[in-house]
Amino acid sequence: MPYAPSPRWDLETIFAGGPHGAPFRAEFAAVKQAIEGLIPRTEDISTNDLDEIRALLNEIQLLGERLGELRTYASCNFAADTTSADAREADVLTAELVNRLNRADVPIQSLLADVDDASFAALLADPSMDEMAPLLRHRREGAKRLTLRPKAMQALLNDLEREALHGWGQLYDNLSGTLEVELALPGEAPKKVGIAVVNGMRGHADEAVRKAAYDGAAKAWSGAADTCAMALTHITGARQTRFDRLGVDELACTLHDNRVDRGILDAMWIAADHARPKLTAYLARKAKLLGKPKLDAWDTLAPMPDADKTISWEQAQDVVVEAFDGIDPDMGAFAREALRKRWIDAESRPGRMPGGFCAPVPRSKQSRIFLTFTNTVDTMLTLAHELGHSFHDEVLFQNPIARREVTSALAETASTFAEAVVRDAAIANAPDAAARVQLLDQDLQAGVAFLMNIPARFQFEQKLFQLRRQGPFRADQLRAEMVDCLKVTHADALNTYDDLFWASKLHFYISSFGFYNWSYTFGYLFSASVYQRAREEGPAFRATYRKLLARTGWDDTRAIGRDVLGEDLGDPAFWIRATKPLTKGVDEFLATTAT
Repeated sequence: MPYAPSPRWDLETIFAGGPHGAPFRAEFAAVKQAIEGLIPRTEDISTNDLDEIRALLNEIQLLGERLGELRTYASCNFAADTTSADAREADVLTAELVNRLNRADVPIQSLLADVDDASFAALLADPSMDEMAPLLRHRREGAKRLTLRPKAMQALLNDLEREALHGWGQLYDNLSGTLEVELALPGEAPKKVGIAVVNGMRGHADEAVRKAAYDGAAKAWSGAADTCAMALTHITGARQTRFDRLGVDELACTLHDNRVDRGILDAMWIAADHARPKLTAYLARKAKLLGKPKLDAWDTLAPMPDADKTISWEQAQDVVVEAFDGIDPDMGAFAREALRKRWIDAESRPGRMPGGFCAPVPRSKQSRIFLTFTNTVDTMLTLAHELGHSFHDEVLFQNPIARREVTSALAETASTFAEAVVRDAAIANAPDAAARVQLLDQDLQAGVAFLMNIPARFQFEQKLFQLRRQGPFRADQLRAEMVDCLKVTHADALNTYDDLFWASKLHFYISSFGFYNWSYTFGYLFSASVYQRAREEGPAFRATYRKLLARTGWDDTRAIGRDVLGEDLGDPAFWIRATKPLTKGVDEFLATTAT
């Protein structure tokens, strides 16, 4: 049965009247005034006035929650309609307000870096700081290594980033949201469609349609490539200038922000390398089944021959909810609520941004989910993935504000867990062998994405920092580098590679932080381990799972692995064990499709 009465979300329950309506404008003005009033108070802060420091810390947190509500509302409106001038303006203005709140926080960061150990201990000694203590310890560690001195320089950097960094990310958002593709499908006259519509054709059963969509998107992105290269030049250059001044490498901030150490990251990549030969064998067999010597760039999401080609929005809802019920009835009940209350925008229509996301609405203790549903198993799994994020938010909302600081890496735990739950349930309930192979193929496509494609993104982004020292990026240079990275991580298993992937992938242009890539591999493998434990322990694991999700809001990643799972995340064996279900899936796929 359909749970969502509409594939469009309801944003009116957050602020009625749209981004130009009175409720949104009034709250925006109030938050802006409070932030501007906060800035001089933090500037005058004294290390001796511990009560004032505690008061400011709490005010910044509360304002952050209010601003988070505004920011999600504005960004959701813009994602759903990039042609709306009101939505675009609200998106920019709320992003700038985030920058102003960060500006108010600069003196706090400076204080945390410079205060002596005894004074810091005295700050935390008050019971009012108990909930905030883990966050402040983490911030103090980062402030010592990752903030500029003197304080005035960090403040100047914060102010300049609005123009010299975040503006380039906003430019890309505008470009990608309005980019149109001239689509020439077989037997049809060429027509203009949005980039999100074309992206939805990547899993079409007809190779001619897939290639037409790929070629149309390539032509569109090629026309925008010089602008994208310029945006990447300045996003990378701004970050590199900061890192050079701090004397750290390009991974220092992403590792600190994710509460992950380099040993964990290196152990994870060893597991990805370990799984590559099996995935290469899968890609070779898939090519043979599609009648090709090797897969092309437009074939990586192709369905199996003679597979059931479509799934309705109503069917997708049923599959997801029933699968959630099977692993945890609370997850199923939550998914029903999210669908019925219209937290999800999934309709394919002009003017929408490409991609998908789940954004928390912190004061309302809700989420909003954005995706483009195209009647494929792949987009059904995207629905499951984003609902997993939303369930994670639901658990974190039970924490105090200071303990909801989930990292990008751990944020992917519940999402990829949910995706695995739905995929496995669909495989188990497959009506026949052909349907089972189709779903196994979906599972292995995810393995290729997380263990081949994501490592290529990571290597490419690292390469950007080397190339930036040589000068501004050229589009042809980035196209060649992208192909080189994809060839390495795919073990040259494809015939052609998407040389414009660097232009079309939003993640490279997120200006607020970099390296939004390796966290997906982390989440994929970490959640695979969690999922294996859930299947072994059954209902007894539900409390452990909630404990784990709650701790992602404040605790060190290595400590979570040790205390909750009893695992050493710095040991490659942990990550290699997490790949076992995937490699077993390859073996079954190869055995089932043998001729």
